[in-house]
Amino acid sequence: MNPELVKMKCPLCEMNIYFEKGMPTSFTTDCSMCGDLLIFADGELKDFHKYMNSKDSRWPIDGKGTNSIEIN
Repeated sequence: MNPELVKMKCPLCEMNIYFEKGMPTSFTTDCSMCGDLLIFADGELKDFHKYMNSKDSRWPIDGKGTNSIEIN
């Protein structure tokens, strides 16, 4: 049985990306076309670094200088 797929677009290159229906409400992924780091949040795919910057301005909008983060 094939899973039902949901089509979304990368916010940077607008490539169609397919996910299984029923995925978690928040997750990260890379665009298979442009390699942009994406986050699925608030019901849509967003550029990860811009999203993080909108939540906390200490996060660089382009992600430069970030190596890793620890989530507790």
